[in-house]
Amino acid sequence: MLRNLSMVCHFWHGLIKKSPPLWTKIDLNVHGPNTYPVDVKAERWLERTGNCPLVLKIDCTSHGSTALSEGEEAHGDTTIASQLVRLIELLQRCMGRWRELTIMASLSELHAFFGACTGRAPQLRTLSAHVVGSWSAQDASLPLLMHLPFDRHPESDPSMELSFDGGFPIFKPPFGLGLSIHIEGVTNLSYLLRHVIVPSLQSLKLYNFIWGPELFSFLWDILIAHGDLHTVEWEGNPSKFEVPTYGVPTTSLDPSRAVVLPKIVAFKLYYAPCAHQLIRQLVLSHVQHLFLHNLPIDSTLRLISSSDAITSATISRIPPAEESRLSSAPVSIPTLESLALYFECIDLLDDLDTPGLTSLTLANAQGHRSPLFSISRFIQRSNPPLLFLDLKGTVMNDAELIRCFGMLPSLKKLRLFSCWVSNAVLRALSEQVGENGSTAPRFLPRLEFVWIEYMPRLAAAAIVQFFVSRSSVSLAGTSCIMQGHVVGQGIDERDISTLQSIGVDTDDWS
Repeated sequence: MLRNLSMVCHFWHGLIKKSPPLWTKIDLNVHGPNTYPVDVKAERWLERTGNCPLVLKIDCTSHGSTALSEGEEAHGDTTIASQLVRLIELLQRCMGRWRELTIMASLSELHAFFGACTGRAPQLRTLSAHVVGSWSAQDASLPLLMHLPFDRHPESDPSMELSFDGGFPIFKPPFGLGLSIHIEGVTNLSYLLRHVIVPSLQSLKLYNFIWGPELFSFLWDILIAHGDLHTVEWEGNPSKFEVPTYGVPTTSLDPSRAVVLPKIVAFKLYYAPCAHQLIRQLVLSHVQHLFLHNLPIDSTLRLISSSDAITSATISRIPPAEESRLSSAPVSIPTLESLALYFECIDLLDDLDTPGLTSLTLANAQGHRSPLFSISRFIQRSNPPLLFLDLKGTVMNDAELIRCFGMLPSLKKLRLFSCWVSNAVLRALSEQVGENGSTAPRFLPRLEFVWIEYMPRLAAAAIVQFFVSRSSVSLAGTSCIMQGHVVGQGIDERDISTLQSIGVDTDDWS
């Protein structure tokens, strides 16, 4: 892009060449075809960056994008290996100006790069490393430990975010303040976590690993030892040898054994049956965002209610208890604004009182009763000022859903995705009532936007009629323009034009 702009005229050429900020984002493809050697390109670009901070991306894969235009000749017969060595030498000299660094390379190339880049990196804020290429049997059994020899001063250097795919960063403390680590694709984390000594750790995100009792023991120690942690996301997979037993605790939690973590504001735990007994001790007193998958209902409720600041909760697949759970009064959570329930956990609504809830998502959220029975009881009890209702893959009765709509006068956005309801629901939403010469919708009078996606029992004609009827009605004294989005309903071209003319987008086919 810069090369093309510089060829517009002589003035532009000089202006661009002498503007260091334009050259600070450097994308280097080591194996790119029809390019200058990567070290030559890097040297030329670095000369034009002045003293500006650098954003570097190094791609050592064989399928990267072309770094320079075709037709430019390579210089000499320099090999890829020697180019990479020269590139490392060039970049090491300007480490003091690194702001962001992303590198995609093989294990050996990553070792070579980080092994050579010793020195001060005071401006570095983001470091991402991704292991590419084939994995040997030895690599698979012993995941990569990447030693980072950067010299950073915790008193003056900015916070830093690390993202590693296929490896784990090891560094000597202190490494700077506000460190964030994102690790993905390392299946044997137990071995690697023995090396974690990061007093300044604030965020730890781990994905695509195998759960096990030993692993969670290490993670639990990290939770307790790192008092500055504010974000925890652990999304692992179950071991094929593990047969979880959930049960129902017969005794209440001993307050003296509670582990209180007041600084955590975001917590995500995905499938950790080996962790249930320890999780029962956890108190997240100021967590704001919570995501729990496959956690027993008593632990789920305890974590939600332990916070006085929680605003959003996503709960997925609560496992069945081995014993019947005693009914109890609903837990009041006045700060909760957004709730999403996925898979076999809609019964949780019977245990919650959320008078401040404005967003509710139910996706395949089946339970012991009809989904709408739980929703109706929940709405009657909490009377939440819902603005957004998202229903996905939920089997429900038309009359029950319409009755729920009658209890949601403030709803502004509605999404229906693959739900088993008929045209009767749309006819009800099209009904109008008149008073003093004006009309208004009977249900959901403040509705502004509707998504209708892959609804097998809704006819195309009924969908069009619904949007047309609602587009001509506005709530007395307010501006309530109806819009929407329709997908997968077999609407023909003429009706698509009609919908688009009233502000309804379509991604449909006849």
